[in-house]
Amino acid sequence: MDCPGCGERIHEEELIDGACPLCGQMVESDRGEGVETINEIVEMFEGVEAVAMDIERKQTERSFVLHVSPSLLDRIKPKKCSACGRWHLRFGDKEYHVTTDGYEGTLDVKYLCRLCTG
Repeated sequence: MDCPGCGERIHEEELIDGACPLCGQMVESDRGEGVETINEIVEMFEGVEAVAMDIERKQTERSFVLHVSPSLLDRIKPKKCSACGRWHLRFGDKEYHVTTDGYEGTLDVKYLCRLCTG
């Protein structure tokens, strides 16, 4: 279609709120009713993207346990067993309990004595 203001050849998809992108003159659409402007289309996609991100965030809620080898400092200092509550110089296992919720998470370190791990 041709713009009535500047006379340039433009496509309907290029219209910005029904106006020519070059001169700003209002251009009548050939399609009639049901034609959406670029702003309405952008708002629709932003809404869909927000819903998709919300669904993705809810699906990323995870919880897992990492069993790690104790360091030299872990072997020297006394620790309290997370299961039985007793203090021990030697212990059986060290665990990192990780829970993620979207972009946030928690980390808990637990020590288990040899009686509670076996």
